[in-house]
Amino acid sequence: MRLCKSILASSALVILSSLTATSAAHAMGHGPALAIQHFKPKSTTVWLRITSSNLPAKENLVVLGQFEMGAGRQIQILNKRPLKSDGAIIELPWPAGTALAFVEGQAPVEGRLVAGLRNRGMYLMSSSETTRLQREATNFVWPVALEDATIVGSITLERPNQPLPPAWQPRAVTKLEAVQPDLGRMMQMLETLTGDRSFMLEGKETRITERGGNENRSLTQQYVMQTMSDLGIETKLIPYNLSGYKGANVEGTLWGADRSKFVVISGHMDSVRNKGADDDGSGTVGILEAAHLLSKLQTLPVSIRFVGFDQEELGLIGSRAYANQLSKDEIVLGVIQADMIAYDGNNDFAYHTMDCDRADSKPITRVVEELNINLDLKLKKVAACTNRSDHASFWNKNIPATIISENFFGNDANPCYHKQCDQMNLVNKEYMLRLATLQVNTALSLALSAK
Repeated sequence: MRLCKSILASSALVILSSLTATSAAHAMGHGPALAIQHFKPKSTTVWLRITSSNLPAKENLVVLGQFEMGAGRQIQILNKRPLKSDGAIIELPWPAGTALAFVEGQAPVEGRLVAGLRNRGMYLMSSSETTRLQREATNFVWPVALEDATIVGSITLERPNQPLPPAWQPRAVTKLEAVQPDLGRMMQMLETLTGDRSFMLEGKETRITERGGNENRSLTQQYVMQTMSDLGIETKLIPYNLSGYKGANVEGTLWGADRSKFVVISGHMDSVRNKGADDDGSGTVGILEAAHLLSKLQTLPVSIRFVGFDQEELGLIGSRAYANQLSKDEIVLGVIQADMIAYDGNNDFAYHTMDCDRADSKPITRVVEELNINLDLKLKKVAACTNRSDHASFWNKNIPATIISENFFGNDANPCYHKQCDQMNLVNKEYMLRLATLQVNTALSLALSAK
């Protein structure tokens, strides 16, 4: 391994350590991408670029993977050496039969650190070692393989990328037009999703104990469907088979005057086999509360879809499948993803809304920020950029999307992230209410602005 073909690799680790030591980084909602386990038999070379900016378009480089490291820095895995860079470049021989994986958590027992820190960096290791690490829910392990580059980067499995949408400047609704979530109802739904409250299913009292195993994921799907169906919303289960995973997303449609255009409100239903009150029971409750509120309004100009994604924790599997399954006649105006909106440990009401400077998605984040002012929510935006939640599946299709989340990449990350202690006692009720207010009113704003 060489840094810029002349500096020792150890120097790269020192440089990156100094950039990342001041900021903790985490995977957003999802953990390992277990399906990416196929490696070409022939050795090759890739380039790691440590940067704070996007790639220059004129260089025509393929990004095989991209991982946030904190402090505004990221590692990009490229198919060839960039001509220019604002940070270190590491030329990396990739031996046949090994995995190149981003690891956050336990350091591999057998593996070579090639960039980053021991508990947060890029490793070369065997496929069996990635599998061992992935068994720990506290770890984030994402193997990368050249033959699976279309899965890691731009997905072209079923539906090609949409053309870039035309410029659109939706307006934020006023305080008089806005809808207001009901905190009591939200808490009851969250108690049900975490198993603290039972619900009736086919005449039997039922309880969801966790949301990672097959049985409990199915119960969660049925609860979400039942809740939306009771509101008169057309609801269906959408099965998929992607990258060796079988699962099902839940979709509820509130039909508008235009039945070909949609605004999507989304979150992920699964957890890492824990109660997952924050991750992402809170975002799922946001979907259901939005369904309660918007279903009471008169017919909107366009249709609203309330979508709960399955298997986000395994690498955005459900949302990737959903984005692929959209037909060419379905025009998605925008996606508002809520992932972890219930933890505010220092009560400063800081939050993220992210578009990663994408031209197609900036108008949505602008609406979010204007709503914060219009509705006097007194939330404080903290800048961040990530592709580690379901919104990224739509970015890969050139579909406008934003994610609303707690201050995860700042100085207030949930200490029970991906742990058994992610339970109701850590929920900041007022904070969750304010972020859910942003979520539903952003969707309403887009719907009322559509032409």
